[in-house]
Amino acid sequence: MTFDDRPSTVNRQKRLFAEKVQTFVEDARSSAYTDITGGLLQAVEYLNEKGPTVKTVLIFSDLKEDLQEGYIRDIEFDLDGFDIIALNVVRTMWIHAST
Repeated sequence: MTFDDRPSTVNRQKRLFAEKVQTFVEDARSSAYTDITGGLLQAVEYLNEKGPTVKTVLIFSDLKEDLQEGYIRDIEFDLDGFDIIALNVVRTMWIHAST
């Protein structure tokens, strides 16, 4: 989500975003396969295209990649400048990659 620069507007946007995240967490269902690498690649690409000043990716998973047979995910990531937050796991993890 991209927030407005005006404090009065950004506060309302942040509240709405927090409500949407809470609704997602409450309604999220497990999928048959977990492709964290693929999802992270999409998120990094999207944020790099948008060019925000703060880049944060939320991952809702147990962090166990469960790919279909034959899928291989051996990819290096450039996460400099990204905050990656893993939620809905045994414990919340905060990974900070800085430039």
